[in-house]
Amino acid sequence: MRSVEGTVSLELDEHGTPAEGLQKLFRDCGVSPEKVHELIRELPNEQHANRLLEWFFTKFNHLRYPIDETVFRQCELKLWT
Repeated sequence: MRSVEGTVSLELDEHGTPAEGLQKLFRDCGVSPEKVHELIRELPNEQHANRLLEWFFTKFNHLRYPIDETVFRQCELKLWT
């Protein structure tokens, strides 16, 4: 897993990357990078998370402001490796 403390270039789009969002959260809200690691440890195991995500993308994602499933799954895969 990559460190969340380094600087990330702002170049994806107007919404930014997840890493850019984390940096903004740290900067604007005073959230500690250690808190992110704590939250990641509290995630469900990979199999359970995949079942929840399958439900979300099948039943809910299309309703409003859909998330690109391919991009999301690519980011999720990095979390487990």
